[in-house]
This record gives sequence, structure tokens and C-alpha cells, in this order.
Amino acid sequence: MKILILGSSAGAISCADTLRKNDSDIQITVAGKEEILPYYRPQLSHMLGEGKIDSRFYLKPENYYKDNNIELLQGKEAVRIDRDAKKVEFSSGESIDYDKLVIAVGSRNFVPPVEGSDLTGVYNLKFYEDMEKINGYMADKSTVTIIGGGLLGIEAAWTLKKTGKNVNVLEFGDRLMARQLSEKASQIVQDELSGEGINVFTQKSTKCIIGNEKVEKIILESGEEIPTDMLMFSVGVRPETGLATGAGIETDRGIVVNENMRTSDEDIYAVGDCAQVNGICLGIWPLAMQTGKIAALDILGKEARFSMNPPAVILKALNTGVYSAGDIYDRDDHIEEQDGSNYRFFTFKDNILTGANLIGDTKLSSKIFSMLTNKTTREQFLEIIK
Repeated sequence: MKILILGSSAGAISCADTLRKNDSDIQITVAGKEEILPYYRPQLSHMLGEGKIDSRFYLKPENYYKDNNIELLQGKEAVRIDRDAKKVEFSSGESIDYDKLVIAVGSRNFVPPVEGSDLTGVYNLKFYEDMEKINGYMADKSTVTIIGGGLLGIEAAWTLKKTGKNVNVLEFGDRLMARQLSEKASQIVQDELSGEGINVFTQKSTKCIIGNEKVEKIILESGEEIPTDMLMFSVGVRPETGLATGAGIETDRGIVVNENMRTSDEDIYAVGDCAQVNGICLGIWPLAMQTGKIAALDILGKEARFSMNPPAVILKALNTGVYSAGDIYDRDDHIEEQDGSNYRFFTFKDNILTGANLIGDTKLSSKIFSMLTNKTTREQFLEIIK
């Protein structure tokens, strides 16, 4: 059986690895459009200004693919799926046949339709190549502005500040990381950023970007002007659905799959950021790996179904730990505690733990994740953490 996997990030490599661990003979080809070895994409925001690669950056060492008889094709961008002939065509003019196809092409960064967003010096960070371009451009620049106060925007801002840049963060909403943090936790994060000299602006909407060929300043809807030498958008992602749509595969916001990660074509799967399962577009690294594994097991005829693990994030910035897990808004009760620099926020619904924030001391994070997964009652929770 010939398995073709399109994409080379978390879902793709998880799928290939699971296939090989369970079948030593199956033919596996991974085709990704980037020229670089498959890598840990969230690390890019920490490489701004320096770009130094260490061993933790790559998902697998270079010899892994040869040693495990996985054909890795780099710089191969898929442009068309021919479902009748069961082959995929690439921008190079080549085509590859398949028995089972796994679409793992991820997502694209959303760039708002703002006037001036095409000026030199306006970027978004998605691929290794983006990081290289940003680092090259900003070498002699002094002020960088991040539009978006989510996890990746904050991590990028923190890294850039450490390189000596003046950094602004513009957030359209009323607080940072609003999807993951309570109001108090958001304020703690903002205070930490401000304490390091990062300028944080909330409830600010960009009207246009001004410059003579290259960005020079941002005009806000309020009329305020913010001078800047470079701008980075970090306002979310959209699943890549073009290949599937062009092939007549069912799509919605993402590529629609069932709990086995099968699309509307029983020989084609979708995993990772491009997939939509139970109405949800995933967009989280651990879930991408989970869906890749499920698709692989289903291809091999083994029982596996997607079950939504609690989303969990660790903010790799600031001078203190920040952990969020579960859904802090799905609640009818909560516990909020602060002891010096340590903050804890736990939510409950129908007496079941639904979400948590930990700032400062985050040693409880693994226990919290386990309790969320196991739908721990409030009484059990209090007994465990006392």
C-alpha cells in the first residue's frame, strides 16, 4: 500500500511515524513545500533576531527518514489532487500516485485587509523562510510593532525586546490572550510585558499603514499614530482548504473529517490545522500530532477515534511561568487565588473541573491536565491539590 502525506509539520510526521511503527513494509512518502527538514514551527518566534538552530528545532534528525524507510520530499508543493486517477500533481509538473492520501497542509496566517499591508517591512511569521526575511530586514531597525496580543504575538514581542528593539503590541480586544486567560491573569501578563519596557495597547484597531514604499507608521481608528520601522501581524490562522476544495472534497472552515480523520473521500484523510472535526478547527500542535496518529491507525485498520483533549498552552516568555488549560469560559463556578507572585484560577461546570490558569508556580500543570482529561469533580480536585 502506498501512502502519500502532503505537508511536513506535526500532523504529517506524526502520521508517518505511527505508520512505520505499526507496519515495517508499507510505502510512505512525505511531500512538503518547504526546503528545510520538518521542524517545530512554534519555535520560530523564539528565533527572531538570531535565527540560531539547535537540535530541538527539528522534529526528527536527518537520518531518521532514511533509517525508517520514509521517503521525504522537500520543496514539493502540491497543486492538484486527481481523485479518479488517485494521484497528486505538484508545481514542478511531477505527479505521485497513492492508495491512501493524507492532507496535512496546515493553515495560513490571517492578514487583515488593511491599507498599506503590502508595504516593505510588513510581515507575518509562519514559515522558516519568513523568520529569515524578518531577521534580515530588522537588523538595522529600532522599533517593531506586533499586531495581535495572543500567545505567539506575545512570545515574538518578548524575543524582539531581548534583542534590543523597541517593541509595541497592539491588541484589538480589551486584554491579552483573552481566549486562554482570566481578566486578572491577562493583567498580570500585561504588567510583566510593560515592566520590561514593551508598550502594550489594548482596544486598538489599525486603520492603515503609512510609508513611502516601506512602513513608517501605523494610523489607528482612533486617529493615534504609532511610528514603527517594522510590523508583524499575529492575528490568527485559517485552515488551508484549497487542495481539498479543488478536488471536490467537503470543506467548511476546514477540511471536514469524521472521528477517524477521513474526509468525504474514503481514501483521503486530513489531519492537523487544515482539518475540521466535530465542527472544530484544531490549530494546536498537540492536537495535530494526535490527529496524525489517528489517521495512521485507521489506514492500517486499527481502531482509533478522535477525542478532544483539553487544549493546553505554555507561554514561553516573561520572567514567570504561565500555563492555561481547558476552557475557562465553560463554567458556572470558579476559584481564584493569588499569593505573592503566584496566581491560580480554576473553573467548574456542573461540579466538574473545566479550565485552569497557573502563573508563577506551574508545577501543578501535569496534574491539572490529567484532571481535566478525566473530568474530575470539584471535591476530588480540592483533595488532590490541597
